[in-house]
Amino acid sequence: MWEISQNAGRRVKTRPKDPSNFRVFLGMEYFLSGLDVIREKGMVRGVRWRTWLGLVPNDLKSFATLAETRLRQTRGESCEWLAEEAVLSVRGEHQRTILLKPVFETYRMTPRRSRLQVLDRLLAPSPSFPDLVTAQPNILPAIRNRYTFGNELRYAARHWTSAPTRIPPIQPMAEHLGIVLVYDEPETVRMLGQDQLSAWQISFDEALEVAIDNLRCQSEADWLAIRPGLFASPYADFHDAARICLPDVFHRLPIRGQPVVTVPNRKTVLVAGDRDPLALQGLFELTLSKLQEDRPISGIPVQHDGRQWASWVPDTEYPQLCGWSELRAKEISAAYELQRELLTLTIGEHHSPSVVPIPVGAFIRTGCVWPNEGTPLLPAVDFVLFGDDHAGVQAVPLRTVREHLPHLLERAEVWPPRWRALRHPSIDELRKLAPIPVQSLSPSSHL
Repeated sequence: MWEISQNAGRRVKTRPKDPSNFRVFLGMEYFLSGLDVIREKGMVRGVRWRTWLGLVPNDLKSFATLAETRLRQTRGESCEWLAEEAVLSVRGEHQRTILLKPVFETYRMTPRRSRLQVLDRLLAPSPSFPDLVTAQPNILPAIRNRYTFGNELRYAARHWTSAPTRIPPIQPMAEHLGIVLVYDEPETVRMLGQDQLSAWQISFDEALEVAIDNLRCQSEADWLAIRPGLFASPYADFHDAARICLPDVFHRLPIRGQPVVTVPNRKTVLVAGDRDPLALQGLFELTLSKLQEDRPISGIPVQHDGRQWASWVPDTEYPQLCGWSELRAKEISAAYELQRELLTLTIGEHHSPSVVPIPVGAFIRTGCVWPNEGTPLLPAVDFVLFGDDHAGVQAVPLRTVREHLPHLLERAEVWPPRWRALRHPSIDELRKLAPIPVQSLSPSSHL
C-alpha cells in the first residue's frame, strides 16, 4: 500500500503512488505513529485509546486520567483528581496543587510527537527561582480576567498550605481585567506569588515597574493594520495582551477618536477608535473570532481616559454595535455562575441569585431577582428585579437602590462583587425607588 525506502539506514514511509489509496495511507501512518508513542513512552493499560494513538483527550476528566498515569509512571507520585475544582492534588515529598485547565490547553496546542514530553515538564515540581538580580530581566506583566482568574485560584487554594501568600497579587484594571506578574522562561511562564516577592524583598508595585520597563523594550514592532482604523498586535509571543499596560502605544495609532481596546486572548490585542463605527464593528467581529482561540481572556472592550482603563459601552446612537452588550452580559453571567458554585462549595452559601439577561431595545442588560425572603447575595448588575402579582416584573437600577436604600445592602468580601441584602424593601421603600416595568425600560435607564 505504500513504499519503503532506505535512507541513511532509516525506514522512511513515502506517499503512495496510487492517489486512490492516499486516505488509507494517512490513516495507517497515524495509527503507526500512535504505536510509536506507546512503545517509546511506555504507556500502560488504563489510559484511553485516544491517548494510545497520540490524540488529545476529549475532556478534562480524560486528561486527568492521563496526567495521573504520567505522574505515577515518571515520578512515582500519587495524586487525587478533584473534579469540582479542576485540580490535581499531588501527595508525597513534592506536595503541590496543579491547576489542570491551563495544562490541558497547553497540551492541546503542542505538536503530537512532543505532547508527553511537554506534559511531563508541566506536571513536574517548579524549580526554584534565581536571585532577584538574575531574575529581573525576565519579570513581565500579564493580563488576566479578574472574574474567572480569582475564582479558579480560590478553588485550588482550598488545598494549598499558606494559600494567601501563594495566590498571585493582582492589580485591578477596569472592571473585569487585572495585572499579575510572571517570570518568563524559554518554555513556560510562571506566575509570581506574594511569597516569591517577599523572598526577593520587593513590593508588587516595584516589581510591576520593572516588568513594564522590560515589556516596553520588547514592544517596538509596528502594529498590523487589519482594515482602515482597526489594528492588531504583531508580537505573537504570548505577552501580547500585556501591551495594554502601555496605553501610550495605542494613542499613536492612526484611528478616529479615543482608542477602544479588547484582549480576547493572550496572543491578541485589538484596537479601534470610538468615533469609527465601521472599525468598531470589525473590532467586535474579530474579537468574537479570537475568543474561540486558546487561552481566552475577555471580549469586553476597555478605554483609557488618560489616567486609567475603564469598561467601554458603545453609545446608543450606534445600534449596530448592540452585539457588545450581549457579549458583556454573557461574560458577566458566566463569571457569576462560576462564583455561585464556589460559594456553595466553600461556605455553603445557597442564596446567591444568578445573573439574567434583560432585553432593552436592541441592547442586552444584566439583572437579578431580589427574593422576597432570606438575605441573598445580590450580584453587581444593571437592574434588580422585583415581582408583583398586579404590576408584573419591575426593575430598579442597582445604582438607585444603593443610593436611596444603603442601609439594606452590605458589601460582601467576594469577587466578582456582591451585596448582602439584609432584608427585602418594604412597600413604601419600593415606591420610593420608582420601579419601572421591564417592558418599559430604555437603553439608558440604568445610567
